[in-house]
Amino acid sequence: MNDRSAARRDDLARRFGFDSWPGEGDQAVRVSGFEFADGDVPGYRRHRVVRPPTPPGVVAVHESVWVDAEKPESDDAVLLVDVYESESHEAAKEALLNLLGQVQSADVERIEGIGDVAFSPGEGAVFFVRGNVAVRVLAGGPAAEPVLERARTVDEGIRGRSEGQRPSARRS
Repeated sequence: MNDRSAARRDDLARRFGFDSWPGEGDQAVRVSGFEFADGDVPGYRRHRVVRPPTPPGVVAVHESVWVDAEKPESDDAVLLVDVYESESHEAAKEALLNLLGQVQSADVERIEGIGDVAFSPGEGAVFFVRGNVAVRVLAGGPAAEPVLERARTVDEGIRGRSEGQRPSARRS
């Protein structure tokens, strides 16, 4: 990491209170070989999953687009769910910090009740860490809806597919 990158990381860490984030996270959650399943986001159907290059400390990135299951194929109500499977809880926290650094709003607030640590810049986005996974949930399209409950559902799904929670043959 060069001096400029280190300074940016330190600025983000101060802005988002990184030192106050849980150090060990949910020790019961360790995800390996993450894959999206059709029922991961109730009310939505999976439209597309992309696996872009992975940043340092991240094992795999799964960027997905979900569309409203009740509507014909359209972009009226789109949900973006991006999962960053990391080597460790600490690496997932660093991935979350990087994601937060991409948010343009100055009104990002820490929220409770989802993940080990979570943030939201408003109703249309939630960012969180659960165990060794960093997650970004964003609403899009002209009929975009608040995403907090959808993000909670994604969080529950991640906890349900963690190692030790599901038989390895069913892990997806």
